[in-house]
Amino acid sequence: MAVRHIEVTEKTPLDWFKFTRNWIDKQSEEDKKFIQFVFAYQFRDTNTGLYGFKCADAMPEKRIRLAALEKQFATDSGLI
Repeated sequence: MAVRHIEVTEKTPLDWFKFTRNWIDKQSEEDKKFIQFVFAYQFRDTNTGLYGFKCADAMPEKRIRLAALEKQFATDSGLI
């Protein structure tokens, strides 16, 4: 899915950065840790991050959780 902005300025990347940081800060502590771990620079992709995240959930549940958070982010940001 491509997102098209009507007006892109030098400020746009900074706006997205601030929105993303604020959005993550509003999540529960458990979700913050999950997001920060899964999207850490040390992993080449989110699947590797999901595999490495230690919790009681199996991989399918971790994928469902990540998809729900991504959908919530897209909705809150106005992308969908």
